[in-house]
Formats: sequence, C-alpha cells, structure tokens
Amino acid sequence: MRKWIMLCLTFLFALSAMGANVSFADTGEGFVRAVHASPDAPAVDIYVNKDKVVEGVSFKGVSEYMPLQEGSYTIRIFAQGANPKKDTPVIEKNVDVKGEQAYTLAAVGPLNQIDLVAVSDDLQPAEGKAKVRAAHFSPDAPAVDIAAGPETILFENVSFPQVAEYLEVDAGTVNLQVRPTGSQDVVFEVPNLGLEAGAVYSALAVGQLEGEPGFDIIIVKDELKE
Repeated sequence: MRKWIMLCLTFLFALSAMGANVSFADTGEGFVRAVHASPDAPAVDIYVNKDKVVEGVSFKGVSEYMPLQEGSYTIRIFAQGANPKKDTPVIEKNVDVKGEQAYTLAAVGPLNQIDLVAVSDDLQPAEGKAKVRAAHFSPDAPAVDIAAGPETILFENVSFPQVAEYLEVDAGTVNLQVRPTGSQDVVFEVPNLGLEAGAVYSALAVGQLEGEPGFDIIIVKDELKE
C-alpha cells in the first residue's frame, strides 16, 4: 500500500508540473478528495488505510483529487500531528472506491458529533453550459434555498448535511443567494460569481450562523487538475 500511495503522490506532483487535466480514460482509477467542513475541529491529517496521504488540512480546506485503485479503504482522520499508532482518530470510516468515479469525502458537524459524508462527484462537463451543485455543511443553519438572483431558485429545501444533485445552468455571472427555505430573505450572498461553460462547480455552505467561524460559501471546481 505504501508503494501505491507514493505512486499516487508522484502522479499528482507530475500533474502539478505540467498543469494538466486528467480524464478517467487516462487512468481507469477512482479519485478521492477531502473537505474539512467541521467548524470547531482542528487541522487534521488524513490516512488511507495505514498511510498518511494528506497533512494539515484546516477548516475550509479542500484537497486535490487523489487517484486510488478500485477497492475498499479505511479512512482515518486524526488531529494534525497525532500518532496513528497511539491516538484515537476523530473519524474512522470504510469507503468503497469504484474505478472511473470521483468522490468527495467531507468531515462535517461539530467536533463532538463529527461525521464523514461521502458523495459521488460528476465531473463530466456539459457542452455550452456550466454545472453546479450545492452542499449544506453548516450544522446550525436551517434548510435553505439557493438562488441565482431574486427570481431563479436553483436548489430548494437543502438541509444539513445534504448535497444536492448537479444542475446545468447558463454560463455567465450570477449573484448566488442563500435564503431560508420558502423565504425571500437573503441571509448570505456570493455576488458576481462567474460560471464558465464546460466547468463543474460545488458550492459548499460551511461555518456557523451563531458563533465563530461564521457562515460562508466555498466555491470549488470539480475537476481532475492539480
């Protein structure tokens, strides 16, 4: 397994050097990335089986996709710098990875109720359109509607810790609004968000309505690129 992880890291380093995009056809493997969305959890190290693959991910951190062979893996998440032979992980969960499929693994919820949410990612671009989905990872926020301006609701009644399905939308600039479900009151807005044709995005609601860190929306591209 250690040899395989080193090959994965070498692969990612090579992509970084080339600035290249990767397709499933190039590799035939599955791909996994991690999101730290637990508002009061410390920075973490992430282990796949017994090997550390990501180090020092802090709140709002999103790793790059890591290639993994198809199979079942034990994901263990420790506080940064913990000794995996002696210390107890904050999360330990088995995850199945299929070839030619991408996944996001999100650590969500307050530290005393932390959990790992595993969702499949659809990285296939839409011709002439942008694709976007929304994830509700704010533990104390109510169910929300996500809108592109005052008239266009994209996602309705998304509650913690749900992840909405991808939606194809016109490319361009939008004001992404978050509203309590059924309300016109805008509680958070991402103004002038540019959506590119052929790009795939996830809008991740994180943080807390009450206390710190405060509520925020992270916009990430879902793509196999270093």
